[in-house]
Amino acid sequence: MWLRHAEHELAWTADGRGLIEADGHRHPVDAQWALWLPAGEAHRVHVDDGSLVLSLRFAAADHDGWVDVATPVLRTDVLDRLVRSALQEGAGSAEARTRSHARVHTLVGVLLRDEGRAPVPLVGPARAVALALLRDPSRPESLVEWSCAVHVSPKTLQRAFVAETGMPFRRWRTKVRLAAAVTFLRAGDSVAVTSARVGFRSQSAFAAACRTELGMTPGEVRAAAVAPTIFGGASARG
Repeated sequence: MWLRHAEHELAWTADGRGLIEADGHRHPVDAQWALWLPAGEAHRVHVDDGSLVLSLRFAAADHDGWVDVATPVLRTDVLDRLVRSALQEGAGSAEARTRSHARVHTLVGVLLRDEGRAPVPLVGPARAVALALLRDPSRPESLVEWSCAVHVSPKTLQRAFVAETGMPFRRWRTKVRLAAAVTFLRAGDSVAVTSARVGFRSQSAFAAACRTELGMTPGEVRAAAVAPTIFGGASARG
């Protein structure tokens, strides 16, 4: 059954895994990813047996310029803690739940707009490629290979990335890989495991990208282990 809501929605799983069809794509909702669904977005939810997919709703008036298409949101420990607090009817005071709900709204906005992450293209072939790489940053396809997959020329795909994100494809992909790498490093993975897990050809290439984009070595990122949000000290979820 296709659903459509007047409010914005954050889909989040408390247990197991689901898939949400929206905007012509099937988005995973699992231990790593939540999904932002803007008001009016038609979607259909598929849930694995034994799984539980929940949602928080937000007034459309509070959109504040956020993306207007279904967009994956990387889960963090801070986000998960706030979502649980907002959803736990009968646990804690109504005031605490309302405060958590408001903080979820703010934090999702930070995660969607975080300048340290690559902006997600909103339309066309660049968006199809971007969503595939957000789901699996280690995918090795080149610009030429991706252009064949989405049936446009390499120049057209490159122009789309520059127009939609302000950067060429290779730099965008590097930023996506580094965003995932930060999550894994802060969760305790080694530099070697993380480098391979997010698709860098070597640890030296990983280290060079970290220094260029983040101004830190992978070891320094791992040692910091602090999520860069106003909500303080929990590490990102692996």
